[in-house]
Amino acid sequence: MIESIELGRKEDGNRSIADKIIKRLDELEQTIENNQGRWAWELLQNAKDSIAEEDSRTVSVQIKLDEESVDFSHNGTYFTELDIRGLINQISSKEAEEGRQTKKLEGSEQDF
Repeated sequence: MIESIELGRKEDGNRSIADKIIKRLDELEQTIENNQGRWAWELLQNAKDSIAEEDSRTVSVQIKLDEESVDFSHNGTYFTELDIRGLINQISSKEAEEGRQTKKLEGSEQDF
């Protein structure tokens, strides 16, 4: 029975996360004209955040654009499973892991 309750709790949590994502996507769709360039800033911020804990590193980005695609890459750290779960769950992976705020959350788009 305890195992069943735990599985149900996980399902409820997943449903709640999915509902938040759907709601946020609907909100973004309503403001698409105002947010057309937002994705570029998000990619740059993620690249910068990937080295935020390493004071001696700088990040370089490369953007390749053709008529069919945009290829964005950087020399920073890859997302970990915990980072991806943090994005999905809308929490910082470092906060989840350590219960504290990190340099990654202190910066903003204007830091570029």
